[in-house]
Amino acid sequence: MIKKIVFSLSMLCTVAASAQENTGSPYSFYGLGDQKFKGANEHRAMGGLSVVGDSIHLNLSNPASYSDLALTTFSIGASHTAYNFKTDLVSENASKTSLDYLAVAFPAGKKMGISFGLMPYTSVGYQVVSSNMFGDEQQSTQSKGKGGLNKVYLGASYKVTKKLSFGFDAQYYFGKIENRTLLATQGVQYISRSINETNNSGLAFNFGTMYQTKIKNLDVHSALTFSPQANLNSTHERKIGTIVLGTAGSEITIEDRNIDVADSKFKMPMTYSFGTSIGKLNKWMIGAQATLADAQETYESLNITDLKYNSSSKLTLGGYYVPKYNSFNSYFSRVTYRAGLRYENTGMEIKGEKIDDMAVTAGLGLPLGYNFSNLNIGFEYGKRGTSNAGLVKENYFMVTLGISFNDRWFQKVKFY
Repeated sequence: MIKKIVFSLSMLCTVAASAQENTGSPYSFYGLGDQKFKGANEHRAMGGLSVVGDSIHLNLSNPASYSDLALTTFSIGASHTAYNFKTDLVSENASKTSLDYLAVAFPAGKKMGISFGLMPYTSVGYQVVSSNMFGDEQQSTQSKGKGGLNKVYLGASYKVTKKLSFGFDAQYYFGKIENRTLLATQGVQYISRSINETNNSGLAFNFGTMYQTKIKNLDVHSALTFSPQANLNSTHERKIGTIVLGTAGSEITIEDRNIDVADSKFKMPMTYSFGTSIGKLNKWMIGAQATLADAQETYESLNITDLKYNSSSKLTLGGYYVPKYNSFNSYFSRVTYRAGLRYENTGMEIKGEKIDDMAVTAGLGLPLGYNFSNLNIGFEYGKRGTSNAGLVKENYFMVTLGISFNDRWFQKVKFY
C-alpha cells in the first residue's frame, strides 16, 4: 500500500515538472493563459459533459462523483494538439504534446470516496512576431511567453442516500508565468528587452452535488458544481535592458535593470455549472450542461491595451453508446462510443472582437481485458478567435489519450 501511494505522489511531481509551455495559442498571452484542464478524457470526448458518476471512471469535474467509485482508480491523461493560425496576411502551423492530468481516487467505506491529483490548469506558450513603421524606420517586435498555473487537489464525497451525493475539493494553485519582449529598430545596433515574471499561488474550493433517479425504465442524472471566487497571491519581477543577438539567437546582455512592481492579487472568477442527462445504465446516455463564470481579471502590471473580460459561458451537448457492455464473444460490443459538441463564449474581448471557441468531439472507450481498466481515445476539432481587427483565427485538432487502471486497495486478504 505504501509503495502505491509513493508511486502516485512521484507521478504527481512528474506532471508538475512537465506542466510548462504545453500550448501554442497566441491567446495564451492574456490573463493566466490558455485554460488547459477541461476534464478527464472520457468526458472531453463528449464535449466536456460530466453529469454522471461512474463506478470505474474518475469524474474530475464534479467531486460529488467520488463516492460512486467501486474500485480504486488511477487515471492519467495526455494530449497532442496541431494548430493552424491565420491572419489576413499569413498562415502558420504549430503543435504541442502535453501530460494533462494524473489523479487517484478510492472508496472509503460504502458511502464515501476520496481523491487527490494534480494537473496543469492553464498554460502560456506563445511566440508572436510583428513589424511596423516608427517614423521613417522599421521596428520589429518579438513576444514570447511560457509557464502557467498548476493545480493540486484533495477531495472527498459522501453519498447521503442512494440517489443523492455531495462532495468538495480543496485546491492549491501555483506556477510562474514569464512574458518576454524584444524590440529592434532598423539601423540600431542594440535591441530593447523587457522581461515580466509573475509567481502565482493561492487556495480555492470546488463544491458539487449529484442526483440520480429513474423515470419509468430510464436513468436520469443531474449535477451541480459551484466554485466561489478565489484570490491568487501574485508577486511580480520586471527587468528592462538592452541586448545584442549572438550566434543561434542567443542573447548577450549589455545592460539590465530591475523595475519595482508591487505585489498584487489575481481574482479567479466565481464559476458554477449545472446539467442533466437521460439514458439506460451501461447502454446509452445523452445530456446537456451549462457552465457560467464571472468576468476574470488580467495583470495590471502588464499594461495590456484593448483587452476586456466579460462574463463567460459554455454549453455542452454529448453522450455515449455501448452495444453490449458484458459481451463475451465480441470485443467491439464492449467498446464505449462517445461524441459531443461544445460552444464557449470565453468572455475575452480584444479590440472589440469577442473570442469564441467551438468544437466537435468524439472518442472510444476501449476495455483492457476483463478487470475494468480501460483506455480512452478522444478527438477534438475546434475553432477559436477571429482574423478581424488584425487578430488571429485559430483552428486546432487534438488527440487525447487517457488510461484508467482499477484495483482494490485497503482490502484485507485472509489465508486459510
